[in-house]
Amino acid sequence: MSALSFLDLPPEVIILIISGLDRSDINSCILTCRNIKHVVDESLLIQYLIRAELAGVYDPLIPGAPTSRRLEILQNWNHAWTNVDLKNPTRTAVLKGFLNQDSRVIRDDFLVFFSGPLVNGNTNYYCYLDLRTALSSGDIRVTRIGFENTSIPVFISTGGQDDMCAVIIAHPYSTVFEIHILSFQSGARHPLAAQPIIPIELGGVYSHLNVRASITGDHIVVMLSRINHMDNLPPPRPDEIYAVEWKVGRVTHLRKCQCDTYLGYAMILSEELIMLIRADVNALEICRLVRGPPESLETICLLYLPPLHADVAVHAATFLTERRGRRKGTRLPFRPRMNDAIVVVTLLLFDTSPIPRDTCHYALVAHVRTLLKYAASGNSAVPWSEWGPQLTRCFETESGPNGSAVAAQRWIAQGERNTLILRDFNPHRVRMAGGGIPPTTFPAGRFFAHDIQTELPCLERECSEDDGRMFDALIDWDKLVELGQERGADGTRDLRIKIHAMG
Repeated sequence: MSALSFLDLPPEVIILIISGLDRSDINSCILTCRNIKHVVDESLLIQYLIRAELAGVYDPLIPGAPTSRRLEILQNWNHAWTNVDLKNPTRTAVLKGFLNQDSRVIRDDFLVFFSGPLVNGNTNYYCYLDLRTALSSGDIRVTRIGFENTSIPVFISTGGQDDMCAVIIAHPYSTVFEIHILSFQSGARHPLAAQPIIPIELGGVYSHLNVRASITGDHIVVMLSRINHMDNLPPPRPDEIYAVEWKVGRVTHLRKCQCDTYLGYAMILSEELIMLIRADVNALEICRLVRGPPESLETICLLYLPPLHADVAVHAATFLTERRGRRKGTRLPFRPRMNDAIVVVTLLLFDTSPIPRDTCHYALVAHVRTLLKYAASGNSAVPWSEWGPQLTRCFETESGPNGSAVAAQRWIAQGERNTLILRDFNPHRVRMAGGGIPPTTFPAGRFFAHDIQTELPCLERECSEDDGRMFDALIDWDKLVELGQERGADGTRDLRIKIHAMG
């Protein structure tokens, strides 16, 4: 009996096998045989999966909607983002008493408000609005989670994973700070946390703690700066980086470094890779979390940023990227492909010379896949000229990360006169549009040692808001939220939100 070939299989089996491949492998299959090409061309499922990959999303194919409906939803989603209309929101509401909230973010379909600065403020509560419920039923209800002690600096990091948030409490002049592991929606002790309050010893008394944290999965990465403002206390101590496994309550000290070596947050690229911003050498540092015992942080790659003049220093920096959690259910059947997502690195440059002591905010955009490629390349130091001009895009910004947000491959920022600038870094959409905006150039002189030209393909569109009351906007991959000011009949100023469902 002769052996069966691949083409002897039933067409539905061939479709099932090919549907598990990525687009480049499907294209290779098509080139091998006319029959396979015919199967691919005639399969609605494979065509849908190819279009989803080109759009920067993937569908786990959870049973429910037929393929024809999934394809229609994908087309509607693409159309909504291509033709953003701020004049026709899906839902509108006015929230009394929330206009002066200092910080607002979207995390896992929740609009989260903080009552004070995220770092070193006197935050004593957070609030959230369930955007998924607001869109589906119109029920716009804010839930408030408070804390008993209102006089202690708090940092709140909401990752969305397992309905979890970390509240980091740093008591002034204490020798310890605490990480409280809470259920985000209730504020109660998290049921998966073996140790609901995780203490970390400081090794001394400090008047000022600067705490930053990032959450991914079961891990929290905490960056700690300890600064003394009192004359009778020692000078600033080294910055330190900790890894916290919040489910088991284990704390690992990863690194100690000179004060202000690192700026901004640690960005978790994967379960093993962490990216930091090195101010001392003007570079992005990609590190591997080496599993112990003992655990440690190993530098595997430095990606150098645009060269600066000798008198210019990076004064502040942070990452903007979409952080997806594990909240069950979704309004759309597909999800963002996170390796195709973008990272926006915002940096504040400071001229340290006596005159003119000027400042400049600029933002650098790169794809996560680019960062992962260099992390795996074995090249420990990559000059700006070898990666930056072709694989990044730089923009000057007015206010750093404020007034901007990132979702998958899109970045929205405030423009002039109540407008939003929506930038799309999906290469397929750029090609379909016939090309993107011209290369961006920063001339040499004030801050940069030579002309900085960047060419990462990008589409740019300006969206206008009609009544002039918008002051901020937030996005995630399937919605846009406008924040504006509404004056009530009693003369009070309240927060107006407009929710736009995309697709």
